[in-house]
Amino acid sequence: MLITIAFGPDYESNAHELGSAVKSRWSTADVSYIGLSSPEYSEKYQVQLEKDIVYSKRTGVSVESVNSIVTKIENKL
Repeated sequence: MLITIAFGPDYESNAHELGSAVKSRWSTADVSYIGLSSPEYSEKYQVQLEKDIVYSKRTGVSVESVNSIVTKIENKL
């Protein structure tokens, strides 16, 4: 299982916290991080399971909790 986390500079710690939670829940999962440094992506925080988008933060909305996103991943399996 491949989880890809794309994130803007403001969400790096969220991305790594989520990656750790994914590895804790599914030890065989591969987690790929894509840091986006361009200002146009400063609000970007997106999680994919293989090629399917599981979660994408909307501008102006708080990021969901790690547990909530892990549940969304689990529901896609």
